Order: sequence, then structure tokens, then C-alpha cells
Amino acid sequence: MSCESIRAELVAYLQDELSAPRRSEVQEHLAGCRECAAELDGFRSAQKAVTTLRVGSASSDFEKQVRERVARKVEELRAHGSVRFRTGRERTEEASRWPGLGVWLGRRRRALWLFLIAAVPVGGLFALVWFGVAPYFGGVASYFRALEDRKNYAKQQFEEMKKGQNFHMRKAAPRLTLKATADGRVQGIDCIGSAAVRLVPVIEPGTETRPEGRCVYIFTSAQWRAFLAQEGIRRGTLYYQAWKDMVEASTEVLPDRGSLYLPPRCFRQLLAEPGEVSVLTMPDHFEIWDRSDLDQYLQPGTRLTPAPPPAPQETPAPAGKQDPQ
Repeated sequence: MSCESIRAELVAYLQDELSAPRRSEVQEHLAGCRECAAELDGFRSAQKAVTTLRVGSASSDFEKQVRERVARKVEELRAHGSVRFRTGRERTEEASRWPGLGVWLGRRRRALWLFLIAAVPVGGLFALVWFGVAPYFGGVASYFRALEDRKNYAKQQFEEMKKGQNFHMRKAAPRLTLKATADGRVQGIDCIGSAAVRLVPVIEPGTETRPEGRCVYIFTSAQWRAFLAQEGIRRGTLYYQAWKDMVEASTEVLPDRGSLYLPPRCFRQLLAEPGEVSVLTMPDHFEIWDRSDLDQYLQPGTRLTPAPPPAPQETPAPAGKQDPQ
């Protein structure tokens, strides 16, 4: 028999829990093995030491002392805000009041985590749209602001057109009468300064009360920049194409010592011939008119007679057929 198997059964040998044949085998091994015999002596010494221990009885007020210590600890925990040792009434009253940010977050930790998990992809998508796509359109806010500006501009233009705003502004504008030479040079036009200006030929369609208006718009550099800045509010409206046509038809001209040269398409096609011209100072530009055309345009109460419709043409009868009459 090995020592390991004998040592595993030494405690059972001391407590007389082995069978008779097995007990005889252990005794035979212990008689010839000093190490196992020494191990058995150690177990016997420990058993004697345990049996000599005595357990004292609790004092008569031990239970009372324990209860008092427990009660003091509970009061201490309650004083520090612990809700575990509160009564049902105290918990109900506490639930009806604002528990404080820390307690509120603690109670709703799971909901907050779910909210944060859902907010991350939504926030990422919003950031992608805002910083990745919206800058190409000037930003989302500027896009809707531009829509509102275009709507207001179209409404304003429509109201001005109904009221004849251009007519009244031209009628009240300061007028300067100058001479235009045969080569299209206007002398004494000092109001536009000496810097380069933009000339735009303009033909306004006539109405029932006013004839067709033919004039040349003059923009200084500052006025021209303000005019180009109106593209954002004009785009998408009925007046955007007319605005584009004016920009494409513009010509840059440099005044020469108080005189301004008008290109042929501005002079011959609109002012037609040398003579007197009228220069109007408008709020955002200047205008050059043929004096007689301007006088006719500004006549109050003029009502133009519309041209009669063309007479229907008779279809000739086919050959070989006679008039029934």
C-alpha cells in the first residue's frame, strides 16, 4: 500500500470509520512507516486540542445590545440618505418629490444608456448632412433663408409692378438734360464719376397706359456689385431670366473727363439719333433716355389703343368649282 492512500484515510482511522479489513491494513502499514505514524500523531494532537476548547455562553443582555447596535446603524444610514432602510410611507413621500440629479440619473441609468446609444448614430448622420452635404448649398439655414428671401422679393416685385413703381420713381427722379453727339458721346455727365461704369441696354415692354420704354442703365462699380449680389434672391423667380439677360448684355465703359461714350447697341438701337438726352438719378443706378421718349413715357393718363386683330384671309375656291350664287 502506498503512503498517499494511507494518509488519505488517517482521519477516518482516528474516528473508527474504517471497515475491519481496511483498519488492519492501515495498522500494519503504520507499524512499518515512521512518516505515516508521525502524521497520525499530528492528527491526534489536533483532535485533543479541539476537544479541550470551551464556548462561553452569551450574557443576558447580548440580544438587546445587538438590536441597539443594529438600530443605531440603520439611523446612521438613513441620515446619510440611504433609501434601503426607509419605511413605505417615507419612500412614497420621497417619490413625490424631486430626488435630485444624482438619484434621478441612477434610477434611469438604463434609459439614459439606450438614449445615448440611439443618439450616436442619429447625431453622426446629422453631422454628415450638415458638414458634408449642406456646405455645397450654403448650409441648411441659409438655404431656407434664401427661399424666404426669394418669396419676399417676388412678392415685392409683383406689388411694385401693380403700383407702377418704376414709373413713379422715374417721374420723381432728378433729371439732367445733356447733348449726345452723332458718335454716341454724352458730354457733361459728371454725376457718375471718373471710374469705370457698366452700361446695360434695357427695353421695357409697354402697357395699356404707357408706351414701350427704351433706355440705358448706368451702374457705378459699387452699384454693379450690389446688383450682382441680387442673384440669390432672384434665382427661381419670374425675373431671374431678365436679370441674367441684363448681366450678359452689360458693357464696361470708362468715362473721359465728364463725357461718356455709348456703344452702338446702346446709342443707335435705343436713343436712335443725336440730340438731347435726359439722365435720371435712380436709387440704385442711373438711366439715359431720349428726351422725347421720356416725355412721352411720363405722360399721365396715357392709354394706348391696342392694335386691331388681323382680318381673316379668304381661302380661294378650288379650281373647277363655281360659287353657288
